[in-house]
Amino acid sequence: MPEPDPAPTGSVNDLGSGHINVAGALALRAIMVSPTLLLADVDPIATGNQSEFTRPTRNAPTLDANGNLEVLLPTASFGNQSVVGVISQKTFTRKVIVRDITRGAGGGTYNLTFQNSRNVDGTNFAVSFSSNAAGTSPITSVGVPSGGQAVFFVRVQTQNVLSETEFQWYIKATHGSTGQELRMPFYLRAVGSAVAGVVAPVQFTPTNTELPATMPCPTDINGMYTLNWTYTVPPMGLTPIGYRIQEGSTSTSVFFDPADEPLVNGANSRWSGSAQWTTQANPTSPNAPPGNLAYFVPDTANQNESLAMINQVNLAGATGASLSFVTNQETEPDFDFMNVEISNNNGTSWTTLASYSGIFVGVREIDISAFAGQMVRVRFRMVSDLAVPAPGTYIEDIRITTNNFLTIADVPATPLMFDLIRTNGTRNYRIAGRFNTENGQVAGPYSNVRCVTVAIP
Repeated sequence: MPEPDPAPTGSVNDLGSGHINVAGALALRAIMVSPTLLLADVDPIATGNQSEFTRPTRNAPTLDANGNLEVLLPTASFGNQSVVGVISQKTFTRKVIVRDITRGAGGGTYNLTFQNSRNVDGTNFAVSFSSNAAGTSPITSVGVPSGGQAVFFVRVQTQNVLSETEFQWYIKATHGSTGQELRMPFYLRAVGSAVAGVVAPVQFTPTNTELPATMPCPTDINGMYTLNWTYTVPPMGLTPIGYRIQEGSTSTSVFFDPADEPLVNGANSRWSGSAQWTTQANPTSPNAPPGNLAYFVPDTANQNESLAMINQVNLAGATGASLSFVTNQETEPDFDFMNVEISNNNGTSWTTLASYSGIFVGVREIDISAFAGQMVRVRFRMVSDLAVPAPGTYIEDIRITTNNFLTIADVPATPLMFDLIRTNGTRNYRIAGRFNTENGQVAGPYSNVRCVTVAIP
């Protein structure tokens, strides 16, 4: 029984693959299965060479060269894949077998289609079929010989997945003559692609505007102006291979908290958290003189300390949104983390937007466009190991902004400028570095926002 789209709140891990159709199973003339490996050596350190299977002494199955056992499953999962934030296309492939199990009655032509169950109908996810693993021979059907089997490959391509997402769908093989349908549930969970050693560019006031650069937006009277930015590679960090420039015509602040209301026992009228969260003077604030009030959590041992919004923020009517905050962070690099999380179900579950570790003073900006049009809550969660090496993290000037940013250009690493020609109106700009990582090309985080008003006489 296929789930509706959008699917219920439960995931495939809660709901399984659907109701069992006993009569349909008894009438089957063919089966559709996907081979997977049970590993002989899962984790020698943790399990002492414990296998994922026990090999029977009688009728022992054939193992591969590494001692693994191939089994056939009527479901297929790509598991967790680090594709969130990856702007380059990533491809995943799974082998599928259609086998005649009735010595002839299950043979024939099977037409291949897929049916969306959750999130597979967007522009960031594509499903196709091929007769080979490389995907160079696309197909829409397979021919199963009498008493034999046919092999095809399900190919999944992801690109620009903005947040952690569960993708669920069904592969259907329908017999061309009898109409009998074989259906296999598929699953892929997109998770964050953690990229260390990257920071946001710093954007300057646009130049080549004819009138003085008054705040917040300089005015241009001939429609031609230039964006300018800089990028400082952090120690042991990645160097951008280029930059992504986005433009929007609207930018509306829907939530702002300067952190000026003190926390008492980890809570005030806007936030609720553990007692480790207190209000302190920020010794190094990039947006104001030192001494600004900020929410502070120390870096101590074995932490899991959250500070969460009490009320939801409405992002209705927006096609894009961003979260920004000023921070002064000093935590043990690569061991203690400040996690920034978001919930679109009033705190029932949380999605990690970013994890920050080490030393940083500045403005963090996170694209939350995947949650545009929804009600959201944000929380900050400090996690640490046994060591206590650093002071902690200050957070202030927390802002959620709705926008309609769209990518207008991907430019090379140099020069750090971009010329524009525009008609009348006010436009906002933000810029992100593009980086090559082991998971693909990643963009972000985005810079501060700058704007220009074009007023041609």
